Amino acid sequence: MHLKKTKRGDRIYLSIVQNYREGGRTRTKTIESIGYVDALEKLYPDPIAHFQAHVDQLNAQMRIANPPIELKFASDSKIDPDHVASARWGCAIALAYLDALGVRAFFDARSGHAGFPPHAGRIFELLAAERIIHVASKRESWERRASFPRRCDFSLSEVYQALSCFAAHDEGLIRAMNAAYRQIRGSRRRAQTYVVLSPAAFAETGDVASAHRAATSQVGGMALILDEDTIPVSYRFVSSRPAPEEFAALAREARHDTGAAHAVVIASRAADIERTMSALHAQGDGFIFYRPLRSAVPELQSWVDDPQGYIATQSGSYKVKSRLTSVDAQNMTVPVKELVLWGRDFAQRTRLSRSSAPNPLADRPGLSTPAAPPEQDAPSAPPGNSGFATAPDLDGYLYLVTSETKQPEAVIFHLYREIWRLAEPFQVLESDFSPSPYPVSHDQHIQAHFLICYAAFFALRLLRADMGWRYNAAQVADALLRMEGAYLDENWFLFSYRSDITDAIEEAAGVDIARRLRTPPEIRRDIARAREHIAQPTAAHPR
Repeated sequence: MHLKKTKRGDRIYLSIVQNYREGGRTRTKTIESIGYVDALEKLYPDPIAHFQAHVDQLNAQMRIANPPIELKFASDSKIDPDHVASARWGCAIALAYLDALGVRAFFDARSGHAGFPPHAGRIFELLAAERIIHVASKRESWERRASFPRRCDFSLSEVYQALSCFAAHDEGLIRAMNAAYRQIRGSRRRAQTYVVLSPAAFAETGDVASAHRAATSQVGGMALILDEDTIPVSYRFVSSRPAPEEFAALAREARHDTGAAHAVVIASRAADIERTMSALHAQGDGFIFYRPLRSAVPELQSWVDDPQGYIATQSGSYKVKSRLTSVDAQNMTVPVKELVLWGRDFAQRTRLSRSSAPNPLADRPGLSTPAAPPEQDAPSAPPGNSGFATAPDLDGYLYLVTSETKQPEAVIFHLYREIWRLAEPFQVLESDFSPSPYPVSHDQHIQAHFLICYAAFFALRLLRADMGWRYNAAQVADALLRMEGAYLDENWFLFSYRSDITDAIEEAAGVDIARRLRTPPEIRRDIARAREHIAQPTAAHPR
């Protein structure tokens, strides 16, 4: 607040006013009308000095108190088309984690260098923060920029122009994020590393020419390298059907990147699974592989269908069993554990997906449930004599084979489930590859796209680790998405969503998330506060 002196003819009128920013403009609200200076001189020797001291006292009280906010609305007030309709508090949390991982510092240090567009850092922040919260095209993210916590005064053409910059500096950003993580969380544990192969899920939107769609669909997938705590270290592009030699090479690279003694490869598909198991076993590495049941041998189907040996949850919604056996390939015997999990919800979704129209996204199991790739195109039983009078009901069963024979079943299924938690943030949207407003090569676009996805995944993974892994990725992302405030007046936004998950996010980020009213400047200040809290020593955060 400040004392406003308005000249009216030969007289000066005093009032107490407060300025605020709204819609990119400065607006003024009158707090108190005082009067003319010449009339006030009868009461005060120096009215201006007297009321300036009064304003200073009011400002001091506001800084130490929590005064109520008074907003007045006419019953027939209209929506102003120029104001920002919402403020995304969830994006602020996402930005705090990206900042803590050194993303902003990486781009700020290179601002103005050759090959770096003026807004490269802010564009990357916008796209990565959006990706943490939900999968959206670059155009959609850009169109929502007005409600982003930081200023985004760049065009859609500049967004696509920046992709070449991202592609050229992907390795540098990965190194910077690892260095920042090491600084805030200490050295990584090195006993084991995980290599998770995720297919490049391609979501059709129907707005890309068939020739361009064919080119884009050649993306095979990626292999994420995770440390012992399942925090990202790096990633590699992989072919659509990796050969055993490629699996073995990925495991060696993961051990080199992390310094781990043992690598475990987790995948939903392997072109030659017996040879792949042997190749990994021969070099001292392990695996967790999904195998389809509908094309399995009758003995395996019979074991899965046999109710003997299952351990069920109290509610009966899950049941699991396992057995130790071995696999023979290339004159080598590989000891393995076979596990099978049945889930009631997964069984229902499998039946529903088989009866509905084909949809590549609907067919993929939910992120919050251990699940297998869809098998609706496979026969219900192997061809020929299956050994069954009627085909066994295999809906809802997930079958895994692993070299990690000493690990409990729950640990194995949890690790495998990461495949599906990776699939969502790394989707490739056709709308991203529509004719863009700026020419960018397909290879560079793909390279930049996965770098953005990787940064988003890293930040979300760190947030979940700070929350003690109590909630899965879909739950946390949904909570961040719901933390959106509606515009009231005078640059104030009303937030109305709170849950156990947002309370856990508040504890992890170290800022007050449950407040109803905020202004954009307050949100930006809390980004800095959250970043400082996140960067506290490792002991302050669960591992």
